[in-house]
Amino acid sequence: PIPSHPHNLLNLHLSLLILLSPPRHKMSRSILLVIVVLAAITGAVAYPSDGPALKVTTAGLVLLGIGAVWATKFLVRAGLFTSVEVSEREFPGFRLAYKTHTSQYKECGQHFHAACELAKGKDCDNYSTVGVYFDNPEAVEVGKTRYAVGISIPKDSSSLEEAFKAKGYQFVDLPRTPAIYTTFPFTSMLSIFIAIMRVYPKMGEYEKKTGKCAYPYMEVCKMGVPKTEYYGMLDNHKTYMMGLTPVGEYAKANPPASKKTA
Repeated sequence: PIPSHPHNLLNLHLSLLILLSPPRHKMSRSILLVIVVLAAITGAVAYPSDGPALKVTTAGLVLLGIGAVWATKFLVRAGLFTSVEVSEREFPGFRLAYKTHTSQYKECGQHFHAACELAKGKDCDNYSTVGVYFDNPEAVEVGKTRYAVGISIPKDSSSLEEAFKAKGYQFVDLPRTPAIYTTFPFTSMLSIFIAIMRVYPKMGEYEKKTGKCAYPYMEVCKMGVPKTEYYGMLDNHKTYMMGLTPVGEYAKANPPASKKTA
């Protein structure tokens, strides 16, 4: 029987409402997952009025089961159990509107948001968000890593280019280039954290195995497609560095603290 305690009933109703209401934003899935799990845990406990003792309820176990299923589905979609297969593929090339930044890579989110906001309502329905990461964070001083964030745009759209130029964006035509390549799901913010832990180590292993040197690395996410494509460039390095100081030279000038004290 469903317990009559109002805390349990409230958690039951809240959990069912959340589970039956599809989230409208990627970030909301992560938030809803936490809410469901907390509601399920607290809903699993009865609060008897005749003493401090707690006991597990049938409805609470049902909530925990529903939460576990929902959480498992969420984690599967986020890529927790996705295998990472690295191969070689030609990067297709495109025109990129971009801004370069120097800070920790984890601070790039705000720049992606700004680029996407600028692209909204303009003639780039099939655009891709693009992140280009120039430096190995283990070889450069904290906060000195360089990256570019931008949007792929059609080459024949002068009005769109003017809109980006007015906001300080630069432009580069990236050529077709051989690259190491893989893909990974992008269904929520959790996908990003999983990818950092799983994708880049695999691509690094491929470099060591094949003896190839890939840089810079690029992440491409096409609007409406729930995956990210990862490229490590094997040629045309000067073009892909977008006028910045070469990687090796920059690392020597900005070594991490451990090398400074050695």
